[in-house]
Amino acid sequence: MKKTLFVIAAVALAIVSCEKNGGGNTGKPLDASFTFALQSAQLVYAEPTEISGSFESTAAIDMAVLTAVKKQADDTYLAVGEPQDGVVSGTEVAARFFADAKDLDAVELKLYAGQKEKAFYLPASVTGEEKGTVWMNDAVGFRAAPLISTHDNDPDNYPVEGTGAGCDMTSFFSMRGVMVGGKALHILSLDDVREVGGDNVSMSWVNVLQNTSNKAFIGSQRGFAFVRCNSLTAGTVGRQCDVYAVDGKKLDVTRTDNLFGLSVIRGSWAGERYDETEYKFVDKLFLDIKAAGTNLEKIKAYWQLSQIQQVLDNATLGVEDNPTNLSNKNMYRRYVEAGETSAKPLVEEFRAGDYFIIRSFVGSAEEQRPIYGIIQILQLPDDSGTFTLESLSVPGKMCMDKEKTAELFGTTAYFSIKTQCEI
Repeated sequence: MKKTLFVIAAVALAIVSCEKNGGGNTGKPLDASFTFALQSAQLVYAEPTEISGSFESTAAIDMAVLTAVKKQADDTYLAVGEPQDGVVSGTEVAARFFADAKDLDAVELKLYAGQKEKAFYLPASVTGEEKGTVWMNDAVGFRAAPLISTHDNDPDNYPVEGTGAGCDMTSFFSMRGVMVGGKALHILSLDDVREVGGDNVSMSWVNVLQNTSNKAFIGSQRGFAFVRCNSLTAGTVGRQCDVYAVDGKKLDVTRTDNLFGLSVIRGSWAGERYDETEYKFVDKLFLDIKAAGTNLEKIKAYWQLSQIQQVLDNATLGVEDNPTNLSNKNMYRRYVEAGETSAKPLVEEFRAGDYFIIRSFVGSAEEQRPIYGIIQILQLPDDSGTFTLESLSVPGKMCMDKEKTAELFGTTAYFSIKTQCEI
């Protein structure tokens, strides 16, 4: 009986030990050899390097995993980076390996065959510094704020100059990111923006209707738009109330991210304005960026977003032969010429399913470098019912009705955002 209990206990201990070592892999030695294509690797931190080689093995190889490691005093290796999968094809292994540790001195490549494994080591060194980081949010809700009362537009309720109401609707976006109350924010309200004086705030989601200083209705343009912050007071935007100083705090347009710009990437609905190659590149890139939680995920996502520069904006790299350029506009309207006094045709600029490429610049004035991001339009408020007003200039042209447009204030538009940033 005692012998039986001892055997049961030993089996249980073995199972627990196996689980602690990573589940089904017991770490049994594998009879294999590996030859790296390189004798050593010179890596750049946060950048990829192609690492490959060939193996001989008495067992079929299931998997190859590469990890940044550092050699210890007892000649063992300590993992200082995260595991990265290689691709096994026949007797070859290839991997795009990202240097995710600055203190590595080797890249470990471990081959797995069932419960057997064997590690091989490629001497390596690292140079360079991290360029930035990545911020992602799968469901950003922007709400276009209505007219915000101030002494300027509502002196009856705010008789003292420099006073007015606040607004906690999330209307603003900072690509670089700003610190508000000790927290790094990218989605902000006017209250948040006033708190930091507008520093590094990039754009606002607005509903164009009237000049918010004198309350005069804007005739030619109407409806939703993304607007760079230094264009908020433009005559056909009219958000003077956003830059009005209240209790000594204001959105100072000279301190905002005035290098920020947008480029729309429309889907096939846009007809002749649809660029299939461009759209599919952006769509695939956006979907390929899965997460940015761990250090390795952030490094990979940052590098993936850098491909926007390589493909769509390589003029910034000094390419002179057929360079690519992003439009990088200061605003995009949901509809252009949607006001009743416009004499031009109505044009729809974007829909749900489209993308925006966003770009800004960071660094000193002497050494500025671009950063990039992608905004996917998930869901826009239904504004179809606002087209009940006929144009005063173009017979038969329908425009957005004032009262119907006013009903859109405070409704939520949803976006998914993946962007390079600084914080």
